Amino acid sequence: MKKLFYMAGLVLISSMAAHAQSAQGHPGQEAYESEKELNKLYHYIQETCLHAAEVGQALADNQTLWLQYRETQLDLRFYGVYDPLEKAKFMAKLNRQRMEELDAMLADMERNGQCPSGTALR
Repeated sequence: MKKLFYMAGLVLISSMAAHAQSAQGHPGQEAYESEKELNKLYHYIQETCLHAAEVGQALADNQTLWLQYRETQLDLRFYGVYDPLEKAKFMAKLNRQRMEELDAMLADMERNGQCPSGTALR
């Protein structure tokens, strides 16, 4: 499940970056970097802090739902609009918001003893 999620995310961002580059001469680097950071943070939490399988599965399910939410937001905002650069910028914004949510969750988990203190990745 994790591998499928990770591969789907990489395929999505790679295609968006390539699309933005071909259309605007810009690689969509911000979206690509934010996606990379988001995946790194998500996997860090999965590997370091989630020892109970059901909690790990709950986070995986939550992340899958969030990815669906992100795609729906992108589809709604850019329906009928061909602007891959703006779409990449908005995707980066949504990714940064998700990273803030995951950072807050990580801080809570450290306070609650679910993660070793001082393990924060960022």
